[in-house]
Amino acid sequence: FNTVMKSLIRKIKVFLRNRRVILAFDTTYEPFYGNLNANNFWIHNYKPVRGCVGCFVFITVSIVVGEKKFILGSLPVPIHWNKADYVEKLVRLAREYVRIEACLFDRGFTAYELIHRLKKLRVGYQILWKKDKRKDTWLTKELKKLKPKQIKVYIKENGYFYRDKSKYYVRTRFVIIKQYKYKNDAEAYDWVFATNRKLKSQMWYIKGYKCRWGIETIYRITGEIRIKTTTLNEVKRYFLFVFSCLLY
Repeated sequence: FNTVMKSLIRKIKVFLRNRRVILAFDTTYEPFYGNLNANNFWIHNYKPVRGCVGCFVFITVSIVVGEKKFILGSLPVPIHWNKADYVEKLVRLAREYVRIEACLFDRGFTAYELIHRLKKLRVGYQILWKKDKRKDTWLTKELKKLKPKQIKVYIKENGYFYRDKSKYYVRTRFVIIKQYKYKNDAEAYDWVFATNRKLKSQMWYIKGYKCRWGIETIYRITGEIRIKTTTLNEVKRYFLFVFSCLLY
């Protein structure tokens, strides 16, 4: 995959004209049908479609330029995986090819360790933060104070436990936007981003994040062209997934 990528990236760089690029990170799920091996740690409990007993999971990083998406790299992930580790690997891989402006993540990447790692890598980031439905959280209280379409920057320090049980603290900048309707949205939404990007207005934060929305289309297409198999072998699964990415 990387060998083919190096030959393609020359053409992409001509198109980019040395501009910094937006990277979108996402995970996709490949349903598994059949008998599970008790020792297999590649099949996750999540069941994306009816009838499957679990799924293989892959994380990808893609360049986003307007409406165009280009997959730069992918990794298979085991159960109980550390998102920060895999994101860091893919950021380092992407740096071999392009200059990074910012990395975009959905709610599945809500983690303070990831923010800490992105700060160390010195990259821009914007994470759509998962909203807690409880009434007594700091986020609920801050949203109540705002009027519709109003924006607020909130700085918060939080801790997380690393694998050696040590506790680390990270200072996070949250951008909170209340009941904002962007262009063709059916209704207004509350938007919460963990980000180090300093953009002009509410619209720019939402517009910037929506760059990544076409990634689901990539997965739908790669799912249609993927060679089907029932193997438990993670290497074969990875090969077939990466092949479909190249074909895309």
